[in-house]
Amino acid sequence: ETNAEGKKTVCKLAYYKSADGVQFEYVRPLELNGSFDSLNFAMWDEGLGQYRLYFRDYHTFDADIEEKIEYDFEEYVRDIRLATSPDFVKWTEQGCLDYGEDNIGIQFYTNCIEKYSRADIFYGIPTRYIDRSPDIKNYDYLPDVGGYRPMLREKYGRGGTAITEATIMTSRDGFHFNRTNEAFLSPGIENGDNWVYGDGYFARGMIETPSEIKGEPNELSLFCISGYRARPTALDRYTIRMDGLFS
Repeated sequence: ETNAEGKKTVCKLAYYKSADGVQFEYVRPLELNGSFDSLNFAMWDEGLGQYRLYFRDYHTFDADIEEKIEYDFEEYVRDIRLATSPDFVKWTEQGCLDYGEDNIGIQFYTNCIEKYSRADIFYGIPTRYIDRSPDIKNYDYLPDVGGYRPMLREKYGRGGTAITEATIMTSRDGFHFNRTNEAFLSPGIENGDNWVYGDGYFARGMIETPSEIKGEPNELSLFCISGYRARPTALDRYTIRMDGLFS
């Protein structure tokens, strides 16, 4: 939203609707507070009898209840929040997702939370973000690898110091999640345009697709971007076996 001078005053999440998934009509902003410059996911939950909306916000780091990640430069936490609504008009904020005893202040940029189509379980593939303290001495690539991190540091600041990767988390109720410390998809071997801010951003959902190997069972296709700010960004397809999220 903007004021009379055209300056931004507050961020709102815009609601569009469509009967065919192609032609969309603007309806209204949602009456929610948050930081919405991310992938925000809404869905109808039959079991709950309400809509769920997963979105991004921030909270101040609290050392009494939340452990700070070693080498993380930030003094606040990017978080994922849940709101519910019976009619997509009136929303009730449920707060930050609960990770139980895993109360480390992991910075999550995206969430990609959905109901898994083959089981009564929620999964999310959030992007883990860390802007590293200068004392770890690994901002730049090795000389024989090359890379463009020095340019990013000069032009974008944290765009050249932060790194991101994809993780995975699961939940039975859509609010209490178990998350892994190991990456679900890491940027891989350094190649000059990876291990930077922008790696590991998944598109929404999984698609069941035939295997390219004759006679093999169907598999799951997932899509993730690569080359952020280094080259024209690509949407890469990855496959895993059916139900093989943790194997």
